[in-house]
Parts: sequence; C-alpha cells; structure tokens
Amino acid sequence: VPAQAGTNAAEVTFAVTFSEPVLGLGPANFALDATGGQAKAVILEVLPTGIDWKLQGAADVWTVRVQTDTEDGLLSLDLAHNLTTIHDSGSNTLQGPLTDGQSYDVDRTPPTVSALEPATGTDEVPLAPPLVVTFSEPVFAGVGNVTVLNATDESVFETIPVSGGAV
Repeated sequence: VPAQAGTNAAEVTFAVTFSEPVLGLGPANFALDATGGQAKAVILEVLPTGIDWKLQGAADVWTVRVQTDTEDGLLSLDLAHNLTTIHDSGSNTLQGPLTDGQSYDVDRTPPTVSALEPATGTDEVPLAPPLVVTFSEPVFAGVGNVTVLNATDESVFETIPVSGGAV
C-alpha cells in the first residue's frame, strides 16, 4: 500500500510473504534501503497478518508499516538482520537475506508550471488557440476544472472540466 510504486504518502506498507508461517519476526530484522531524502524513513511496526492457527503468533504474511520522510527518494525494505530469530514450526531458521522486494519512489516535490502557451501577456492571439501548460514533471489529470481568467478584470472567461477530455 499504496498500490503504485510512485507515491507521496506519509506512510507505506510492505507485505512480506513467506513460504510457510514463521515466528520471531520484528522491526530489528528489517533494514530500510533508502536513497535521497528517504534516508530518514522509519519502521513503525511489524505485524503478522496471515495468522496460522496451529502456531500462535506465526504468520506466512507480515505487514511492515513505514513512515516516509518529507523529501524525495527511493525506499525499499530488506530482511537482513538477526535472521536466526526467524523460524518455522519445526524450528528451521530462515535462510536469507532478502533484498529484492518492492520499492517505492517517494515524490514529495509538487509540480510547478514551467511554461504557458500562449504566454501570459501575449497580444493578438488567434481566437481559438490550444492552451498548453508545461509542468516541471509529468502530471496526471485528477478531478475538477481548469478556470481561464480574463487578465484585464480577473473575471472567468471559461471553465473547462478536467474529466471532459479537453484537458
């Protein structure tokens, strides 16, 4: 969680799946592999979510909640420490480490408008030119409207719904 690899979420959740239920897993078993501003991300909790009824506290799926940092960077989760504490019902210890799980591209920098066409203040613009906005990074249409204002008196010239295909 979230489902996509790119996010600006304050928290991300990793699901760590084992081939069978295991015991002995905790925050100390994990290491955050982070670049850029995500070097300050913190593991909040490690919880069993796929409980095995025969072995109390064991699970084949564990949820790891991570608080992301306020800056951009890549974030992934490694299972790399104290692996001998993790074992199955037969006391077989985990063979590892695991360093190839999902990663998140945490993007906390909002996009900015880098260019408008026609440019603000342009004279003698054709009556129906395409209006082009160039952003500092790729953006996706959400919901709502684009409102075009009359520069002379700030009145609404046109309102264009984002979901109508014109944007």
